[in-house]
Amino acid sequence: MKQSRRSFVKTTGVALTATGLGLPGALASPRRVAPSDRVRVGVIGCNGMGFSNLQSFLKMPEVECAGLCDVDQRVLKRRAADVEEMTSSRPPLYGDFRRMLDADDVDAVIIGTPDHWHCLMMVASRNARSWSGLRSTTTASYR
Repeated sequence: MKQSRRSFVKTTGVALTATGLGLPGALASPRRVAPSDRVRVGVIGCNGMGFSNLQSFLKMPEVECAGLCDVDQRVLKRRAADVEEMTSSRPPLYGDFRRMLDADDVDAVIIGTPDHWHCLMMVASRNARSWSGLRSTTTASYR
């Protein structure tokens, strides 16, 4: 069954929002994907789970890395090299998430920043007409 771009983005958005996880890498297949069926994903916050989620997504043939954003330039350079090793292409790099969201080719955004930045970045990504996904704790303990 051929999966349309719209179906992929919808499924991915639901999966990220509900569980913080992407589709299992087992769904990936070695088939060729038309450019119109590709989903370009950007990552805001590349040092931990954001990059881990991107690695899972990049196992799917429909996904390309549209850009990496992190405030730490060392992390950004290291992760760009990692993506280049995985995909044979170096993604655009951004120090400011708003510049990445201004790019026309970002279809979805993985937000892997500390919790207190999630809301601002999610609203900005939705205003930029990008799908967004993030992980967040659902409970907190206070002593």
